[in-house]
Amino acid sequence: MSETNLKEIAVVIPVYKRSFDQIEERNVTHNLRLLGKLPVFWVTKETLDVSYYRKRYPGLPFVRYPDRFFDGLKGYNKLMLSEQFYMKFQEYRFICICQPDVLLLKGGEALEPFLTMPYDYIGAPWLPKDHITVLPDRNKIQKLINLFLPKYDVEVGNGGFSLRRTERTLSLLRKWRRFVRIWPHYEDYFFAYMGRYRDLNYRIAPVETAMQFSLESRSRELIESGAASPVGVHAYQKYYPDLWDEIKGEMK
Repeated sequence: MSETNLKEIAVVIPVYKRSFDQIEERNVTHNLRLLGKLPVFWVTKETLDVSYYRKRYPGLPFVRYPDRFFDGLKGYNKLMLSEQFYMKFQEYRFICICQPDVLLLKGGEALEPFLTMPYDYIGAPWLPKDHITVLPDRNKIQKLINLFLPKYDVEVGNGGFSLRRTERTLSLLRKWRRFVRIWPHYEDYFFAYMGRYRDLNYRIAPVETAMQFSLESRSRELIESGAASPVGVHAYQKYYPDLWDEIKGEMK
């Protein structure tokens, strides 16, 4: 990747606990080697003891946010939908979210073609696609109401390994602040829904492009058939648990 493009993208690894487990450490160590000279940042809470990360991965900077953003999945969703998160990376054109359960299959240079595409958000497609309403369904009454509401398809893309155009994403969140506050679903569903139904100026990659960047469900089938050759796979331990052994065998 050219020196110019090295300045265009920040790779972000969210961490919320004092150390990785064995598989997470293996994933992150492998991924950092493949990412090479790309800028990588830990994103974590204000009070986390980060001595493990400093010792195991010296030199990587920390970007800290209030602890409430790391209070389980609900807190993380709020972080990814907060203007505060993206404002700290405004010097980069793109943010690449790379969670510790991601396994990269290609080096950092493989990200470069996606930076020249016209899309503001690329993540693994949901295969099959999911269907949501714009209201929550946490209790029986809400579920009953949702039976009579329109259903919206969400296809692209899972946020675990995702590429987001910083300024366009920040602008989207500012424009739709009130809607963000009441959003009842996962943060990545928000972008998938907004880019397809509510704000067509926010460009979501099509499934065919997204699956060449990232996979989650059906990863084994698509990779083994040659239908997709993604940069990385999210949640591979769930969908393709022997992927690590396969890529290590190829690297020998």
